[in-house]
Amino acid sequence: MPLNLSNAETRLLLQCLQQHPDMTRTDIRTLVKRMERSLTRIKTSSAKDKGRALQYFVCDHISMLLYGKPFNQKDDNCLIHSREMGQAGSDIILRGDAQERFPFTVECKSTESFSLVPTINQVRANLKKGTDWLIVHRRKALPDPIVILTWEAFERLLGKEEK
Repeated sequence: MPLNLSNAETRLLLQCLQQHPDMTRTDIRTLVKRMERSLTRIKTSSAKDKGRALQYFVCDHISMLLYGKPFNQKDDNCLIHSREMGQAGSDIILRGDAQERFPFTVECKSTESFSLVPTINQVRANLKKGTDWLIVHRRKALPDPIVILTWEAFERLLGKEEK
Protein backbone atom coordinates (compact mmCIF):
# COMPACT_ATOMS: atom_id res chain seq x y z
CA MET A 1 0.00 0.00 0.00
CA PRO A 2 1.47 3.39 -0.97
CA LEU A 3 2.44 5.87 1.71
CA ASN A 4 1.31 9.46 1.43
CA LEU A 5 4.16 11.31 3.10
CA SER A 6 5.00 14.97 2.89
CA ASN A 7 8.45 15.90 1.61
CA ALA A 8 9.55 16.71 5.18
CA GLU A 9 8.33 13.33 6.44
CA THR A 10 10.12 11.54 3.60
CA ARG A 11 13.38 13.34 4.38
CA LEU A 12 13.05 12.44 8.08
CA LEU A 13 12.42 8.80 7.19
CA LEU A 14 15.50 8.81 4.95
CA GLN A 15 17.63 10.10 7.83
CA CYS A 16 16.29 7.38 10.16
CA LEU A 17 16.98 4.65 7.59
CA GLN A 18 20.55 5.79 7.18
CA GLN A 19 21.09 5.41 10.94
CA HIS A 20 19.38 2.00 11.28
CA PRO A 21 21.91 -0.72 12.36
CA ASP A 22 20.27 -3.62 10.43
CA MET A 23 20.24 -1.87 7.08
CA THR A 24 23.06 -2.68 4.67
CA ARG A 25 24.61 0.12 2.65
CA THR A 26 23.09 -1.30 -0.52
CA ASP A 27 19.62 -1.46 1.05
CA ILE A 28 19.92 2.11 2.26
CA ARG A 29 21.24 3.37 -1.09
CA THR A 30 18.41 1.67 -2.97
CA LEU A 31 15.74 3.01 -0.65
CA VAL A 32 17.25 6.48 -0.58
CA LYS A 33 17.32 6.64 -4.39
CA ARG A 34 13.73 5.46 -4.69
CA MET A 35 12.49 7.85 -2.03
CA GLU A 36 14.43 10.79 -3.44
CA ARG A 37 12.99 10.02 -6.87
CA SER A 38 9.52 10.05 -5.34
CA LEU A 39 10.13 13.62 -4.17
CA THR A 40 10.65 14.90 -7.71
CA ARG A 41 7.68 15.85 -9.82
CA ILE A 42 7.23 14.50 -13.30
CA LYS A 43 8.16 17.04 -16.00
CA THR A 44 5.22 18.79 -17.61
CA SER A 45 6.19 17.43 -21.02
CA SER A 46 6.30 13.88 -19.64
CA ALA A 47 2.92 14.31 -17.96
CA LYS A 48 1.43 15.54 -21.24
CA ASP A 49 3.01 12.61 -23.09
CA LYS A 50 1.39 10.19 -20.62
CA GLY A 51 -1.98 11.89 -21.06
CA ARG A 52 -1.66 11.94 -24.85
CA ALA A 53 -0.74 8.24 -24.91
CA LEU A 54 -3.88 7.39 -22.91
CA GLN A 55 -6.05 9.52 -25.20
CA TYR A 56 -4.60 7.75 -28.26
CA PHE A 57 -5.21 4.39 -26.57
CA VAL A 58 -8.86 5.31 -25.97
CA CYS A 59 -9.35 6.68 -29.51
CA ASP A 60 -7.79 3.59 -31.01
CA HIS A 61 -9.94 1.22 -28.95
CA ILE A 62 -13.15 3.13 -29.70
CA SER A 63 -12.28 3.11 -33.42
CA MET A 64 -11.52 -0.62 -33.36
CA LEU A 65 -14.81 -1.33 -31.51
CA LEU A 66 -16.91 0.77 -33.89
CA TYR A 67 -15.15 0.37 -37.25
CA GLY A 68 -12.58 -2.40 -36.92
CA LYS A 69 -9.69 -0.13 -37.84
CA PRO A 70 -7.29 2.21 -35.98
CA PHE A 71 -8.04 5.90 -35.77
CA ASN A 72 -5.89 8.44 -37.62
CA GLN A 73 -4.91 11.43 -35.46
CA LYS A 74 -3.45 13.23 -38.49
CA ASP A 75 -6.80 13.28 -40.30
CA ASP A 76 -8.55 16.43 -39.01
CA ASN A 77 -11.88 15.25 -40.44
CA CYS A 78 -11.88 11.80 -38.86
CA LEU A 79 -14.86 10.78 -36.73
CA ILE A 80 -12.67 10.00 -33.69
CA HIS A 81 -9.96 12.41 -32.63
CA SER A 82 -7.80 13.10 -29.57
CA ARG A 83 -8.06 16.70 -28.36
CA GLU A 84 -4.72 18.50 -28.25
CA MET A 85 -3.17 18.93 -24.80
CA GLY A 86 -4.22 22.08 -22.98
CA GLN A 87 -7.35 22.75 -25.06
CA ALA A 88 -10.72 23.08 -23.37
CA GLY A 89 -13.36 20.40 -23.87
CA SER A 90 -13.60 16.65 -23.61
CA ASP A 91 -10.41 14.70 -24.30
CA ILE A 92 -11.92 12.55 -27.05
CA ILE A 93 -13.69 14.24 -29.96
CA LEU A 94 -16.42 12.09 -31.48
CA ARG A 95 -18.27 13.28 -34.58
CA GLY A 96 -21.31 12.09 -36.53
CA ASP A 97 -21.74 8.33 -36.60
CA ALA A 98 -19.03 7.78 -33.99
CA GLN A 99 -20.87 10.01 -31.48
CA GLU A 100 -24.16 8.23 -32.18
CA ARG A 101 -22.63 4.79 -31.76
CA PHE A 102 -20.50 5.74 -28.74
CA PRO A 103 -22.69 8.25 -26.82
CA PHE A 104 -20.18 9.34 -24.19
CA THR A 105 -18.26 12.46 -23.30
CA VAL A 106 -14.83 11.08 -22.38
CA GLU A 107 -12.25 12.43 -19.92
CA CYS A 108 -8.87 10.67 -19.69
CA LYS A 109 -6.58 10.78 -16.64
CA SER A 110 -3.16 9.14 -16.61
CA THR A 111 -1.90 10.03 -13.16
CA GLU A 112 -0.83 8.46 -9.90
CA SER A 113 -2.80 10.93 -7.80
CA PHE A 114 -6.39 10.90 -8.92
CA SER A 115 -9.14 13.10 -7.52
CA LEU A 116 -12.48 11.65 -8.54
CA VAL A 117 -14.88 14.48 -7.66
CA PRO A 118 -12.97 17.25 -9.53
CA THR A 119 -12.63 14.91 -12.52
CA ILE A 120 -16.37 14.20 -12.51
CA ASN A 121 -17.04 17.95 -12.30
CA GLN A 122 -14.66 18.52 -15.23
CA VAL A 123 -16.30 15.92 -17.48
CA ARG A 124 -19.79 17.15 -16.53
CA ALA A 125 -18.79 20.69 -17.47
CA ASN A 126 -17.83 19.41 -20.95
CA LEU A 127 -20.84 17.08 -21.31
CA LYS A 128 -22.25 16.98 -24.85
CA LYS A 129 -26.02 16.91 -25.19
CA GLY A 130 -27.38 13.38 -25.52
CA THR A 131 -24.31 11.71 -23.99
CA ASP A 132 -23.32 10.21 -20.67
CA TRP A 133 -19.95 11.01 -19.12
CA LEU A 134 -17.18 8.45 -18.92
CA ILE A 135 -13.77 8.67 -17.25
CA VAL A 136 -10.81 6.52 -18.29
CA HIS A 137 -8.09 6.35 -15.62
CA ARG A 138 -4.66 4.76 -15.89
CA ARG A 139 -1.98 4.45 -13.22
CA LYS A 140 1.16 2.35 -12.79
CA ALA A 141 -0.29 0.19 -10.02
CA LEU A 142 -3.12 -1.07 -12.25
CA PRO A 143 -2.45 -3.48 -15.11
CA ASP A 144 -5.16 -1.95 -17.34
CA PRO A 145 -6.97 1.39 -17.58
CA ILE A 146 -10.26 1.52 -15.70
CA VAL A 147 -13.54 3.11 -16.76
CA ILE A 148 -15.77 5.09 -14.41
CA LEU A 149 -19.36 5.97 -15.26
CA THR A 150 -22.69 6.40 -13.51
CA TRP A 151 -24.79 3.39 -12.59
CA GLU A 152 -27.57 4.71 -14.83
CA ALA A 153 -25.20 4.81 -17.82
CA PHE A 154 -23.99 1.31 -16.96
CA GLU A 155 -27.58 0.02 -16.95
CA ARG A 156 -28.17 1.63 -20.35
CA LEU A 157 -25.10 -0.17 -21.68
CA LEU A 158 -26.54 -3.46 -20.47
CA GLY A 159 -29.98 -2.62 -21.85
CA LYS A 160 -31.41 -3.01 -18.35
CA GLU A 161 -32.58 0.57 -17.91
CA GLU A 162 -35.85 0.90 -16.02
CA LYS A 163 -38.59 2.34 -18.21
